[in-house]
Amino acid sequence: DLNVGAKEMNYLRDAYAQILTLNSNEDVESDTDFLFGSTEIFPEGTGYGCAHFAERALNMHLNMEMKGMKCLLSGAGMLARSTAEKLIDLGAIPVTLSDTTGYIYCESGFAKEDLEAISLLKEHRGSLHDFARNHIRDIQFVPAGESGSLWERVRGDLAFPCVSQGELNVDDATALEQNDCQAVFECADRACTTNARIIFEDRGLLFGPSKAVNSGAIVSSGFFLDKLQTEERKVSKSEMDEYLRSGMFKIHDKVSDTAEKYNMVGNLKAGANLASFLAIADKEMPNTI
Repeated sequence: DLNVGAKEMNYLRDAYAQILTLNSNEDVESDTDFLFGSTEIFPEGTGYGCAHFAERALNMHLNMEMKGMKCLLSGAGMLARSTAEKLIDLGAIPVTLSDTTGYIYCESGFAKEDLEAISLLKEHRGSLHDFARNHIRDIQFVPAGESGSLWERVRGDLAFPCVSQGELNVDDATALEQNDCQAVFECADRACTTNARIIFEDRGLLFGPSKAVNSGAIVSSGFFLDKLQTEERKVSKSEMDEYLRSGMFKIHDKVSDTAEKYNMVGNLKAGANLASFLAIADKEMPNTI
């Protein structure tokens, strides 16, 4: 979750080991790698998954391809950078990123080299302001606090909010619709406010809710548990990504099919809610009613 990484999980692992030692009065060796899931070996999983879900949704609901799509992204952490990286692989054009200092805009789109430079900068607590100031490419920096958010000021085909809950509000949603944005995919948990979601639904924008879109880490962890613990060989990043792509396509199709079953074709928010409820209900009440 937000601000939870290897350092925090190591604290949990150490505390867990201490509890086991105290309860048994002897040193206990325990395999706690499961605490990390896929985050250590495939930290890009959530971001890549967001892009794969969007790829499937665009193709199935709008009959569009990712290639050439201008994409608006917020954030500059691992989630935003990995989403942007996979969008580039799919032929899309990520044009914005943001942090607490403001946002950067590159009309021609960021390259993977830009993402690598930003990653290195963030490791040393640098900002996007620093990146834009020191970069030779034509990148515009807009300071935080200036009138209008990046969602309002930059025109794009697709939107990927990657920062935090409620970051995209009703004004942002209205601006996206007026600027002919085709779809919005919540990479961060509940990144859009309730009223923003209503705007998308009322005005016909394709909307991917976070409970489906950012399932990439869960899918990747499934691969980790199923494959890596039963095979001695190292598994390549491309193999993990292929597994992830297939898993995200399946999640999308389950959500989409459930929405259609209940006469809400194309409503991925309703489909995700219904599919989640039915999955729990089927386990809680097996043939009892």
